[in-house]
Amino acid sequence: MVSISPNGLTADLMMAQARTNGNGHQPGTARVIREAPPPNANVDPAFRIPGMPPNFGEYAIPHVMTMQGLLTTISKTYRASDEALQHSWDNARFMRTDCGIMECLEARQRSVALLDWHLEPEDSKSEDQRALCTELTKIIERIPNFTKYRSCLQNAVWFGRYGIQHRYQWQEIGGKMRVLPTAWKPIHGDKFVFRYDDWSGEFPPDQVGIRASLANLQNSQSSVRFGDIHERVEPTERGMAYFLNEWERKLITLHKHQIEDGAYENPVEAGNIHGVGIRSRIYWDWFQRQEALGWLMEYMERSAFGVELWYYPMGNPNAREATLTAAKERIGQGRNIVLVPRPVGEDAMSFGVEHIQTDMSGAEVLMRIITDYFGRRMKRYILGQTLTSESDATGLGSGLAQVHLGTYMDVIAADARDCEESITTDLLRQIQLWNFPQSKSIHLRFCIETESPDSEEKLKAITSAWNLGARISEKNVLDAAGVGLPSEDDKILVNPNLGQNGPQGGDDLEHLKGHLHTAFGVKNPVVGGGSPAAERPGQQDEGDNAAWTDGRTQSA
Repeated sequence: MVSISPNGLTADLMMAQARTNGNGHQPGTARVIREAPPPNANVDPAFRIPGMPPNFGEYAIPHVMTMQGLLTTISKTYRASDEALQHSWDNARFMRTDCGIMECLEARQRSVALLDWHLEPEDSKSEDQRALCTELTKIIERIPNFTKYRSCLQNAVWFGRYGIQHRYQWQEIGGKMRVLPTAWKPIHGDKFVFRYDDWSGEFPPDQVGIRASLANLQNSQSSVRFGDIHERVEPTERGMAYFLNEWERKLITLHKHQIEDGAYENPVEAGNIHGVGIRSRIYWDWFQRQEALGWLMEYMERSAFGVELWYYPMGNPNAREATLTAAKERIGQGRNIVLVPRPVGEDAMSFGVEHIQTDMSGAEVLMRIITDYFGRRMKRYILGQTLTSESDATGLGSGLAQVHLGTYMDVIAADARDCEESITTDLLRQIQLWNFPQSKSIHLRFCIETESPDSEEKLKAITSAWNLGARISEKNVLDAAGVGLPSEDDKILVNPNLGQNGPQGGDDLEHLKGHLHTAFGVKNPVVGGGSPAAERPGQQDEGDNAAWTDGRTQSA
C-alpha cells in the first residue's frame, strides 16, 4: 500500500525532493526513482513536483538501451571502442612512431598551442566581471608551461580523449594568496574508462575511472590519503581501474575529441560517446599501408639487385658444393642466387655466372600506392588538405593555396574551440570557485583567439566607414592595427603631425588621413564625408596619464 500526500507525492518522492532541494540528484545520495504514470497518462510525472526538472533530470532513455546487446564487466564500464585497440594494442602504440602521422598531428597541436588566449566575461560592461577576469588571468598565467599544457590536451585529437591532473597549492599573486595548479601531469587517453548509466542508481552516472595497478602503491600512507583504496579499484575488461569521486574529478581536465553514438548492431561502439580520435578513423588505412610496405620490402630484398645464375656440371656433387661455396662468399651484394646444373658436352661450358636484372616497375607501383594513395589519404584526413605540408602544382592565379590554407585554419579553429570549452569547465571554473566562491553565479569563458586580423583590410574598411559618416571607436581602430590601448604606466607616443593640441578646424580630415597612413600603413585612405573629426588628446606632460584617459574617452 503506497501512501499519497495531499499534493500527489509518494512519501519516497517527498524525501528525495527534500534531499536534492528540487535538483533531481545530489552526489553521494540515492537518485530519484521515477514513479510509473498511469497507462493512459501522457504527462511528464516530474511536473507534479514543484521545482523538479523535466523527466527528473534524466535522459529520455538510457544509452545502453539503444544498443542491441552489452559487452561489459561487473564494473559496468564501456569497452574500448577504438578500431586500433580492438584489432591490436601493439599496432595502436606503433602508430605513434610513424613520422608521417606525427608530423601532421604535431602541426595541429602547435598551431593551437601558439594561439593567444583571454578570459571573456558574461557581461562585458560589468566592472566586477572584468576585474574578475583580470585576477583569474593572473592566476592562470602562473600555471607552469601553460603552452605545453594546451598542446598536451590536443592529444585527444589522436586518442579520442586525453587528460591532465593538477596538483593545487597556494601561491601569493599580487599580494594575495591564491590556490592554483603549481604542477600538472598528463594522463594517457587509453587509461580512461567510463561507467555507463543503467538507471539502477548503483553508481554515479558517467563516472570516470583511470586504469591503475595496486602493485605500484605499497606505501602505508596511501590509506591515509585515499582511504581504503582497495575498495576504489575495480576490475574492467582492460584491467583494474581507480574510479574517481566527484571531488577528485575536479582535479582533472578531461578533453574529448569527436563525440558520437555507436551503431545499434555493434555494442562495442557504445563507448564512442566518450570520444573518437583520428587513430580510430585511419587505422585500417594505416594497416593496409603497412602491409603494402612489407610487400615492397620483400620485393626489394629478393629482386632489387637482380638474380644470379650459377652454373655447374650436371651430375657432379663435388662441383655443386664448390659452386655453392663460391656463391655464398659473394652473397653480400644482396642478389638472389640460383644454382643451375648444366649438361656436360664438348661445346658446353661447365661453370659460369649470369646476372639477370629484374623489372622494377612493380616496386614503383607499390611506392605510388603507399605514398600517393594511403599516405595522402591519411594526411588529408588529419590536416584537411595537403598544401600546407607539401608542394603541388596549383596553377597560376588559381588561389588554390589560399583555399587549402583556409581549410587548415578551419580545422585549427575547431580544435581551439573544443579545447577552450574543456579548459573553461574543468580548469577555469574550478579555479574561480576555489578562489572567488562568491562569484559562482558568474560564468566566465576561456577564449582562444583563432581569428588572425588582416590589419590592412580592416583599416581600409574603417576609413570607408568613416568616409560614409560612421562614428569610429578608437579601440576598434587600435584592435584592427594590432595595437593595444595604453595603460597608465605606459610611455605614450603622440604623432607630431597632429600638432601640440591636435588637429584644428578644417584640417581635421587631412590630419586623420596622415595619421592613418603614418601609424597604420594605410595607403591613400579616403576620409571625409562631413562627419565630425575625432578629438585627439594633445601632447601631455610626462606622467599625465589622467589627461590621456580623458582624451581617449572623448574620441569619436
